[in-house]
Amino acid sequence: MRASRQSGSTSSKNTLKPGMNMWSVFMLGFGTVIGVGWITVMGSWLSDGGALGSIIAFVLGGAIMLAIGLCYAELATIHPVVGGEVVYTYDMFGAGAAYATGWLLVFSYVAVVAFEAISVGWVLEALWPSLKGPVLYEVFGYEMSLGALLSGLVVMAVIMTVHIWGVRSTVSFQNMVVIFLLVVTVFFVGCGLLWGDVDNLEPLFPKEKSWSTGVMAVLVTTPFWYMGFNVIPQSLGELEDETKARLVPRVIIFTIVLSMLFYGLVILTAALAAPRDHLLSYDLPIVGVFEAVFESPLIAKFILLAGLAGLISTWNAMLYAAVRVLYTLGRARLIPASLSTLSLRTRAPVVAILFCVVTATLIMLLGRNAIIPIVTTSSITLTAVLFMVVMGLPRLSALHAHNTRSYRMPFGRIVQPLAAIAAFLLLAISVYTPYQIATMALPLEWTILLAWCGLGALFWMVSASLRATLSNDERRAILLHNQRGDDA
Repeated sequence: MRASRQSGSTSSKNTLKPGMNMWSVFMLGFGTVIGVGWITVMGSWLSDGGALGSIIAFVLGGAIMLAIGLCYAELATIHPVVGGEVVYTYDMFGAGAAYATGWLLVFSYVAVVAFEAISVGWVLEALWPSLKGPVLYEVFGYEMSLGALLSGLVVMAVIMTVHIWGVRSTVSFQNMVVIFLLVVTVFFVGCGLLWGDVDNLEPLFPKEKSWSTGVMAVLVTTPFWYMGFNVIPQSLGELEDETKARLVPRVIIFTIVLSMLFYGLVILTAALAAPRDHLLSYDLPIVGVFEAVFESPLIAKFILLAGLAGLISTWNAMLYAAVRVLYTLGRARLIPASLSTLSLRTRAPVVAILFCVVTATLIMLLGRNAIIPIVTTSSITLTAVLFMVVMGLPRLSALHAHNTRSYRMPFGRIVQPLAAIAAFLLLAISVYTPYQIATMALPLEWTILLAWCGLGALFWMVSASLRATLSNDERRAILLHNQRGDDA
């Protein structure tokens, strides 16, 4: 069975084509995490938390994600298949939990795709101001220009095409943009540390609020910015050599630790570059300050190209993850089976790709001022999934206690409860914070969340006959065993 798998041949027409190695898995996860947020929303971080407060928030958020990541590492070695959290929660709690998990994950991932689509117009307009063009409409106080809209649509079409070509083109594309991003980031950090001024770090915390409030304001968004390590388990069913799945714990841990270092350095670099008030006066603080300091528009454009590479790497990986969730739900008949339909030539889940692209495009039309509500709502849905998965780990470990697996979490009896508590607190904070700062009775984030959950509940009720087309044993076989091309 393994020999035929590694030769690239599968006899099932409804299984994904292998095309990943562990380097591709790492680049998929790490490229998702580092993204473009450090360019587009650095001003919000420094305004809300201050230089030191923002760094503390990302260290705390990273530590929480590391504990959760250790739980994911053990789960991934129990079920190294496509679907990640959907498969884990199915084995833990059944079909209802798997559906709820998948539904929340789809929003988390598609919201990020929309965020990147919005950001690409922002970055390209900064690179080429003449691209802006006429204003088409106004939404949430933001004027959507023709250039911003076309930029998002064109890049969306390019990435969609890459995914339709198959997993090999997806990972090759990812490797290329992440390597470019890392090269520019090293240049950016090096310049900031060499020519920055320590006096610019003041104030270390925001003057307008307490240090703890500032840290919490940034901390609540960190699940969104660290989103990426949980993309790694989604890819394990497409490994060319399935024995390499034993390395996934190292990849998850390394991804989170390296991301913590990345975020700490870019926040420090930005804060060193200029006084905070000067920094916050720019639409894109990092770009504006570096252009002013070095008196070189070329350097500013270089950083913007890094931002463009970062948002494309996250965009690419998030679309990949969203599509795999939909594919898994479709195969299990928890949503219409058409969403698991594969291209006969490339074995790409074309219907799921089109669904994600259309949904993300509709969200993109809400414009730039919808970014923060999108980020916060996505953080809520993601932390809800993280909490559910981490809480169920002891149950899943007990169910598979006698199975041989390559990894068991160190100090699991301590780390798992701490990770569960941290995930719960993070969930509570992410839900409460929009209410705390809202200017209306019902925060926009809550409205979005309730609408998405209500729509999901409606789909669940009307799809009872669809779920009945598979027995529990058949669904279990599809989710837990037969996603790796072995089901013929």
